Amino acid sequence: MRKCIEAMRKHFNPLLLPAKAKEVRLQLTQLFGELAQYLQATGKDLYPALAEAPDPAARAEAARFSAEFKQMLPRLAEFNRRWSSPEAIRAQASLFLKEANELLTWLERRFAAESSGLLPLLDRLDAASAAPAKVQLARI
Repeated sequence: MRKCIEAMRKHFNPLLLPAKAKEVRLQLTQLFGELAQYLQATGKDLYPALAEAPDPAARAEAARFSAEFKQMLPRLAEFNRRWSSPEAIRAQASLFLKEANELLTWLERRFAAESSGLLPLLDRLDAASAAPAKVQLARI
């Protein structure tokens, strides 16, 4: 996912974006596909394992991370719908750049927070049942 974001950001220039709108849309499609897989894996493995952890702080942290993503899902879906074509991106390049930058910055911060918060938490709890999700976290 970070590679998709990095590839998109290379085109985040108001002068370049209209010519690269098709590439950016393809990268968005790839990003949202990978994000869906990631959310499925963490929702199935990571958050349930942490929700059952004996440590109340771990349970609270998992609930916070899970709730934050659930709150963000409608915004992610709306963004994906609004910018569903290269033509839409070209037609309002400045608005797309503003919204995309905000969304991608949020995702980057979220990934960093998960890497620095949830991975060490998993290590501390030695949550063997969350191992597949730990691999998913490490892939972002």
